Amino acid sequence: DPIILPRNSEALFLVQRIRDEAHRFAVTKTRQRHSKKSLESELDVIPGLGEKKIKFLLDKYGSVSKIRKLDIKELAQNPGFNEKLATAILDGLQEQTPSFDVETGEILS
Repeated sequence: DPIILPRNSEALFLVQRIRDEAHRFAVTKTRQRHSKKSLESELDVIPGLGEKKIKFLLDKYGSVSKIRKLDIKELAQNPGFNEKLATAILDGLQEQTPSFDVETGEILS
């Protein structure tokens, strides 16, 4: 059975504050979880790539989809990269090919 509290009662005020605090906590946790995921990149799982090289690639080429279109020689010409690492990057990105076009959002399969 519901309990109806008067509009100006301290008990109603306390219950509302508890509800608001629980909601604030849940929203904060959800935002933290989503912000961490938004910072992740497909490049993070490729062995041999650290934060600096990932940042370099994204700064130079702009997106993972543009990196995916490069050939091995072009990627290997960057400072700190060689053909072995370029091959590992492109192979790793081919394994992770999305089922949608990242740039347009179009579903491919």
